[in-house]
Amino acid sequence: MFKTRDFLPVIIAALIIVALAYAGLAQSGICDGKPACWVEVPFQILFGNYRLPDNPHPLLSLAQQGGRFLLLAGAFVSGVRVVVSAVRHDFRLAMARRKKQHTIVCGLGDSGMQVVSNMLATGQGVVVIDRLDNTVNAAACDQQGIPVVKGDAGNAEVLVLAGALRAQAIVVCTGIDASNMDIALSIKDLVSRRPRSGSGALTVLAEMRDPWLFSRLIDHDRQALGSADVDLRLFNIYENAARLLVRSLRLPPGPEVDAGAFVIAGFGTMGQQLLLHLIRAAPGAVGSKTKIVVLDRDANKHKSQFLQSYPAVVELADVSFVDADISLESEQVWATVEKVVRDIPVSGIAICFSNDQDGLYAALSMRRMLDNLSRIHVPVFVRLERQRHLGQFASVLAKLPGPSHRLQAFGGLQELLSTDLLIRGKLDTLAAAFHTNWLNSPDNDRTSSAARPWAELAETFKMSNRRRADSVPIQFAQAGLRLVPSRAPEPLKFSAAEIELLARLEHRRWSSERRLLGFTYGPVRSQNPPRHELLVEWEQLPEKVRERNRADLGTLPDILAAANFEIRRDRKILAVGPTLNAAVAELETAVAGQEKNIVVIADVDTEAGRKAAELTLKLPGSASWLVSSDYPQRLRESWPLGPIWEGAAGWISREQLHNESAPKPAA
Repeated sequence: MFKTRDFLPVIIAALIIVALAYAGLAQSGICDGKPACWVEVPFQILFGNYRLPDNPHPLLSLAQQGGRFLLLAGAFVSGVRVVVSAVRHDFRLAMARRKKQHTIVCGLGDSGMQVVSNMLATGQGVVVIDRLDNTVNAAACDQQGIPVVKGDAGNAEVLVLAGALRAQAIVVCTGIDASNMDIALSIKDLVSRRPRSGSGALTVLAEMRDPWLFSRLIDHDRQALGSADVDLRLFNIYENAARLLVRSLRLPPGPEVDAGAFVIAGFGTMGQQLLLHLIRAAPGAVGSKTKIVVLDRDANKHKSQFLQSYPAVVELADVSFVDADISLESEQVWATVEKVVRDIPVSGIAICFSNDQDGLYAALSMRRMLDNLSRIHVPVFVRLERQRHLGQFASVLAKLPGPSHRLQAFGGLQELLSTDLLIRGKLDTLAAAFHTNWLNSPDNDRTSSAARPWAELAETFKMSNRRRADSVPIQFAQAGLRLVPSRAPEPLKFSAAEIELLARLEHRRWSSERRLLGFTYGPVRSQNPPRHELLVEWEQLPEKVRERNRADLGTLPDILAAANFEIRRDRKILAVGPTLNAAVAELETAVAGQEKNIVVIADVDTEAGRKAAELTLKLPGSASWLVSSDYPQRLRESWPLGPIWEGAAGWISREQLHNESAPKPAA
């Protein structure tokens, strides 16, 4: 491929000759009164057609005589550059075909270039296939020594030229979902016909951004995408971003406290995926619906379209749609937003705009509004696809000593397309462990289409395991437990009450997942129409099924330990109602004994509760949740809480508290 920079020496030589010619003409006066002469003579000198006059000016002689040498020298250097560039390009292609355990990236758009950057950062070999090799991204790859194979990634010979039969992974991200899927299936067909020299199955990842096509490909159990030789996976950046966000949510300590509403600003593809994941995770207490508020300039228009696709949402969650045009041009919209969030408990707000700049403006404005309402503990999540560093900087600006995650970026391409998440399947570690445990269980149905190894499993079963894995931190929080990574995990034995609660929560999650897929109750299980005999409330399940669910949870600590996760049961002190004085005494003893990692729920409408919250600040690694009948702004005006408020983990309205001993608000 010829590039302008290859001919730079010739261009420089020509410019020098022309400059010398103009200088000679100006000083000799040959072209005085002859405008055409100023154009003709330099070009004649440049191409060797100029005849020097008698006693020519020295600069004209230098341009005429020395110019030939300069042009020859420039042409020689340019020729060498072209030859070296061609040889280097051919050498890289030859080496690409002989590479082993490398990654092939098909397509050099935003996703493809980010994958290449992530691979380079971890020192892994990369080869690129793209229809064009003269783009800016292709030039950047070439400069970094990455072979760029020009051609159609769906062509078997092009794939072989890129070393597909020796690669460890192929990432397909051409920017067109249908093409991505077709190329991925072409790779699967190639591997089935020609033996690979690499060890293990080839990992093929196809990007799917269109929600309709993605859902059609994953919500069926008729055929697995992969095979024993090819682990074919679909990846959707919106799906993965929503999964990571839901996993990171910090809920009030359960089971005594119900979660507040979650607010989603922007209801495009990202916002819709997040809403569906929140409904599946069901952070609300048993017997209550998940509360979600959607803010969008066309919220009610989106509502009708969304509910038409997912009619079960009405039964599973309490979703409010509010028209609100959050943008730089609509400052008055914040009065509407403030009215929505001022008088309801809020567990988090996610800004899901497609434009990073608009999203950051909305997030910073939302953070300022919440702080003005004294809702300093409510976290704001902002989707920033590319401006990750700016998001980190804004997060530091919003930081306070007590509350964490006050402003947190999510959905960045660098994270979503990292080697750990994309190639190594870090997000699927726990999901695969769940499936393996079921597969090895003596009680599973061996005739089921799910009775296959993970790599050969249909996507609908993989997604079911993923959704269960994603909900584990939420369910544990609802049961007063925590899940933490550990190199040497110690399995925890659940109490009978914890098993019962977790079993109920898991049945509710499974039921929500099935209903969102279009299933309804039916005495006989069927796919057409979608019916399931277990889509009933927990109390209506046959006792044999409930016992199976409880027994399944009994193995959960061992599954998590094998995946390097540990369950922790933090000590909890309720400084509410009749337990207030005893809780204060217990906390005084804990402070004297320098204890740590205690969760305290303190009623700050009472003097004893405020004392309990103050003592909690002296306990390392501990967290206090403040209960009050007043909403934060009025509460801050009523009592000089100061460090107690700023150091707390969060605020809880009395309506969120599920505790019979809790005092009722004063009349």
